This record gives sequence, structure tokens and C-alpha cells, in this order.
Amino acid sequence: MKFWKEAGKPTYADYVHVCGDHGPFITWIERPRVVGMSSAEELVASFQKLLAQPAGSCIVAAAAKAATVSK
Repeated sequence: MKFWKEAGKPTYADYVHVCGDHGPFITWIERPRVVGMSSAEELVASFQKLLAQPAGSCIVAAAAKAATVSK
């Protein structure tokens, strides 16, 4: 909840825009790996800047394949 508020209360579509199709389903701890950042705090601080970029442009290909939805 803390990260969500600090990131500007992103919506489902915002998560997809920044982190791809799995974005809404992975945790804040997992999301930085998808965009090539080292920590959730770093991602939170730059989330709104990433939203301004074209959709999917910040996804690191290898990291996106590694991100899986755990049930």
C-alpha cells in the first residue's frame, strides 16, 4: 500500500503500461526487475516518469520473461 501511494496510485492500466501484461499481478518487489531497476524504492520514485514513456519501452526483455505470476 505504501509503494502504491508513493507511486501516484497507479491503475491496472498503468501497471500494464510500465511493466507489461504481468505488471498488475506481480509484487512491488518483483516489478523493478522487469524494468531493469535494482529496488522497489527506485521504481516508485520514477514510476510517473516511466508512464510518460511509450508503453512497454522500459521493459527489459530477459527480466520480463523471468517475471511470472505465482499462485
